[in-house]
Amino acid sequence: MMKAIIVDDEYFVRKGFMHIIPWQELGIEIIGEAANGEIALELMKQCHVDLVLTDLTMPVMNGFELIKQVRAHYLGTWIAVLTCHQDFHHIQEAVRLGAIDYVVKTELEDDTLNKSIARIIERIRVEEKRKLELQEQQQEEEEPWALFLTPVTGEADWELPFELMLPSGRSRAITIQKKGIYVRREDLLQKYTNIALLYTAMDWKQWIPVIIRGVRNLPEKVIVQLLTRYRDEKLFFDFQAQKTGYEIDWIELETKPVATDDAIMQVLKQQWRSYYWVYHDGAFHDLMDKVRERRPTVAIWMEHLKNTVMLWRHFESISESMDWAAACEELLFWEQWTDWLALVRLRLRHHELSEDVCIGILRAMQMISIDLQSSMNQTEVARRINLNRSYLSRCFKQYVGKQFQDVLNDLRVEKATELLATTNEPVYQIAEKTGFQDEKYFSKFYKQQTGRLPKHVRKE
Repeated sequence: MMKAIIVDDEYFVRKGFMHIIPWQELGIEIIGEAANGEIALELMKQCHVDLVLTDLTMPVMNGFELIKQVRAHYLGTWIAVLTCHQDFHHIQEAVRLGAIDYVVKTELEDDTLNKSIARIIERIRVEEKRKLELQEQQQEEEEPWALFLTPVTGEADWELPFELMLPSGRSRAITIQKKGIYVRREDLLQKYTNIALLYTAMDWKQWIPVIIRGVRNLPEKVIVQLLTRYRDEKLFFDFQAQKTGYEIDWIELETKPVATDDAIMQVLKQQWRSYYWVYHDGAFHDLMDKVRERRPTVAIWMEHLKNTVMLWRHFESISESMDWAAACEELLFWEQWTDWLALVRLRLRHHELSEDVCIGILRAMQMISIDLQSSMNQTEVARRINLNRSYLSRCFKQYVGKQFQDVLNDLRVEKATELLATTNEPVYQIAEKTGFQDEKYFSKFYKQQTGRLPKHVRKE
């Protein structure tokens, strides 16, 4: 609340002003009164004053001298003049000295007095806001900052960011493959050192600007590491398509995110694997919001989701399922994942089979993909999802478009191929990990499925 004093040599004028005006409603607290400028200055030494309402003609020290003293020693204090008549020359001199406005004392019993005071308060607030904006602009002009431009889509034009830079800035910019471009403020074209103009200049459907304040001079390798972590771990969840820019302090870049609690990660995975969200909007949005809020480790969470998407490639009944794995590689932020999954879940629904059956089959596919090492068969899976074996077999073919055993065989071959290509494990161990107890039978089975022996795949 703004604190004010009233300065006037007429006692009843001071009291009238103090009691007639609804100061509290205007956000003003009258903390004192004075009969002349000298007393007012003594009062101001004792407590902070935001606004002085002063008469001009007073004994000892008049209003003109008081204005001079306040402007000289209390720069943040506003002054408004109390006058008996609209003397243009007196008011003009007071304004020249630093007064912001005036009030005619003859309006003491008139409703226009309230309006005059309200006008002064509003003008002060406008001026305060303008001063603050100028200070922020000046601080912005003086403060060193850098710009990190990160693509919103995999199809972003990587030449666009360089249009913001000085010719010499192009060579000093740091390009981080697939993550973005880092450029210092001094290497930008002059007009783009104004952040507001920078935001409006960006094609935010392709690139998102991140202003980094408190820039530190660090080796390029360190800058790349920090920006990559920020992009992949924080901005991944913060990004919203409707925002045109972001700001972050350098110290925040250097602060490692808190590791996700294992228990939280397990809860999120359980909700995902329940597949209840495929049919229920509330469950879907709740899960998406929880992921954004809990911020699981992005690398682990994305691997989990992408493994599931790879499972969905086996849906021959959904024509576009083979393209889903490639499509999800273009999803750079969690919001994009949410939008994409909202469409995919509609395709995963089956109009002839019941919700429970479809969810059961999705769980069955997840189940066998996680536990390929066991000799799990269709009878065991049917028991776990509470379905009759023959009914599961019929519904599985109708929903997925392939027989249960065919999908299981495909998953085992995919896993075996991955292990052969990425590890040095003996073939017998890979056979065991994919559900085969006999290495020879595994090799025979693998050749039947792929046309090649496991040892030949490893040599390649």
